[in-house]
Amino acid sequence: MRDFLRSRWPLLVACLLLPLPLAAQAPAFTNISGPDFGFVGKPNVYPQSGSVFLNDATGIRTTTGQGMTLGPAGALGTLTFTFTGVPGHKWLWQLNYSNGNNLVVLKQNGTNNSVTTHYTLTNLYGPNLSPVDPTRTTADSGTFPPSGIVTVSLGEVVNLDYLQTEGSYSGVVTMSLKDMDNGLFAPARSITMKITVKAYPTITKVNDLSFGAILASSTSGSVVVPATGTASSTGNVIFLPTYSGGAIPKAAQFTVGGTTGRVVGITLPTTAVTLTEPVSGKTLTVDTFTRSPTGDVTLAATPTPVFVGATLRVGATAPAPGTYSGTFTVLCSYN
Repeated sequence: MRDFLRSRWPLLVACLLLPLPLAAQAPAFTNISGPDFGFVGKPNVYPQSGSVFLNDATGIRTTTGQGMTLGPAGALGTLTFTFTGVPGHKWLWQLNYSNGNNLVVLKQNGTNNSVTTHYTLTNLYGPNLSPVDPTRTTADSGTFPPSGIVTVSLGEVVNLDYLQTEGSYSGVVTMSLKDMDNGLFAPARSITMKITVKAYPTITKVNDLSFGAILASSTSGSVVVPATGTASSTGNVIFLPTYSGGAIPKAAQFTVGGTTGRVVGITLPTTAVTLTEPVSGKTLTVDTFTRSPTGDVTLAATPTPVFVGATLRVGATAPAPGTYSGTFTVLCSYN
């Protein structure tokens, strides 16, 4: 029988570990919030024109020029966003306009009507917006901070005149972002900007609502100032005569103007308004607002006067002496 000699030899396995090249990190846009001006009233008459600015992250709007009115806010907000990248790398951010003149054209759906706007760089890095830069900055560069995160806020302005057609307008602008050290781009992002243009009537205050000067005791009462007619009081509330320093109760008055022939609806407060005496901090309430005329108003060539009255409530506890004041809002809109 034949025997075989079996020998075992150890095997050496060698492995060379080489570092894998890391993929370069591209910058990226995050947390983009598109701008919306809400409702903006255009000028009503020739040759009025003006601008509306949206330059606060909380949606605060301001206007310049003639005949501009701010309507309901809606989903207000500036263009705000962040972008990320490699800490220490240089970046270049830019707005890309299709028409080449630094203006965004907002079109009205289904028509050729349009408005134009431009962006203004207002702040980098910080949580709050600084004043609008009037130079219409549409590009900027910098270095990614240690966090790798950059925050940007942009203000916007829209110009309107009396010829602008009412309606909802929207337009798109794109943003680009490049890492200048590794040459990589962030995916381009498109932002939609919106504004709703309305023709609002104009309101001009003539005088405030006054309840005059009163004396009150421990019995509750009230002062009624009608929109038209003579004021009256109930309970133990009495008016101080004018020769004793009393003021004459008077209804509020304002005028409504706008496009001749258009019908305006007027809305008064439906909840109580608080009047405060600044020294003592004591308060009184005003409710039951009335007006004259009572219905809708058809505008004439000259502004239409409107009068507003209300009822002052005086509690059983005599109010502290002093002057009580507060404000109320009247809304006017075309029907």
